[in-house]
Amino acid sequence: MATITAQRVNTLRFIPAREADMPLLAALLGEFQSSSCDYSLGGILPWTGYFNYEVAFHDGSLFIKGVDPDTGFLLYYMPAGLISRERAVELIRRDAAGREAMLVDYEEDWLTDNHIAPDLDGCGPYIPRHDWDDYVYDIKQFVGFEGRRMEKKRNHLNYFRKNYANAVVTEISAADIPDIVRFTRGMDGMHASDPLFLYENRHCTDMLDQMGSHGMIGVVIRLGGEVIGYSHGEVIGNMFFDHVEKGNVEYRGVYQMLASEMAKLASAHGAVYVNREDDTGNESLRHSKESYHPVMMVRKRLYRI
Repeated sequence: MATITAQRVNTLRFIPAREADMPLLAALLGEFQSSSCDYSLGGILPWTGYFNYEVAFHDGSLFIKGVDPDTGFLLYYMPAGLISRERAVELIRRDAAGREAMLVDYEEDWLTDNHIAPDLDGCGPYIPRHDWDDYVYDIKQFVGFEGRRMEKKRNHLNYFRKNYANAVVTEISAADIPDIVRFTRGMDGMHASDPLFLYENRHCTDMLDQMGSHGMIGVVIRLGGEVIGYSHGEVIGNMFFDHVEKGNVEYRGVYQMLASEMAKLASAHGAVYVNREDDTGNESLRHSKESYHPVMMVRKRLYRI
């Protein structure tokens, strides 16, 4: 792990999240692994322009601060690292003095009937943000979509394999990036009325030049030489964070093919689970994510500070 000089001060020194900090960020995120996509390179760097993310390195820990574009409130994420939760809250409160601010924390919910999220000492009751909850799956179920409840997904996958037998799947390389960017920009019009989705579509290619570094991996599907879909993310410990998945829906089964091939590659890199991130409160996206049967939800909650 990269060496971090302890700061014996009572203030946090935030700086904009930059690509230059990637080795240090990757070291901390790898050392203090989280099931939440908020604690991944792909969950931070591409979103700096939307949430105005800044980071601070303090007492062997990574602090993340942003701004909620809907409310204007400051957002602080419970830090990853060695610092105690009590000390972290103290430092965050000092940094937020005079501003409306929320502390973002999370809990793993393995979908048991007795799940209860605790309050955070000194912060009062929490506010759930279900539109930010992450969906986590057993990665094996994506390889072949085995079992009766995955029959429809398996049928789509088999249709693609049979009807587009000439499709070529490869790991994303530098030579693929221009074509992938062009393919993605062609989808801008689908999201023109939604600032969040438009931002995501314009920045989901930001991490492509990191393929092969810091656990970043991805696959691209071509048919007749043309890109018809791609997916990429990062492996941290036994979790694969599937940050991006884009496909041309004119080719039935392209998304199941992407999910299957991505699961194979991530499994080869040691992933046991796949985090397919949140549904942003979108009803159709929620239905889609639920249809793949998550084994765990990463429940996000906000505390006033």
